[in-house]
Amino acid sequence: MSRVTVYAHFPTWQALLEAAVERAVQRTMAALQSVRPDDGPAPEALDRMIAAAWQHLASYQAMAAAVAEFLSPEAVTRTHRAAHHTIGTLVERGQADGCFRTDLPAGWLVTAAVALIHACSDQVRAGQIRPDDAIRILTASVRDLFTGTQPHAQPRPEDHQPG
Repeated sequence: MSRVTVYAHFPTWQALLEAAVERAVQRTMAALQSVRPDDGPAPEALDRMIAAAWQHLASYQAMAAAVAEFLSPEAVTRTHRAAHHTIGTLVERGQADGCFRTDLPAGWLVTAAVALIHACSDQVRAGQIRPDDAIRILTASVRDLFTGTQPHAQPRPEDHQPG
């Protein structure tokens, strides 16, 4: 595609990036739906969704970095609306059946989970978390956020890297 064609559809670089992010989120949503978030106990569905989201996000590392640097918080919210809805539906199901905490609003739990996913991605890119440890750390963090009841194991020495 020529630059003229691109700018005919997207007036700014940020608009192009936002459209690319929306498409990436749509693909991630397809991956999340493929792990059947409506099936089984909510905590198990959550674990499946985190694994699917992480696997998909790993293929969008460069885009995640550009989003963090160039898109406004409003644009990030717009592009992630579908993800928030899917995760929110799971949170509400988990809250209704008593698996997820109800002392915090569902919307806050969703926002915090998405932020944790992106923070984990940032930490992997920065070399603060090893890629092989990321899914374990992310799953434990989000599950603990949603349930508020997970026992806290002693940190393993290999979890700490000089920063």
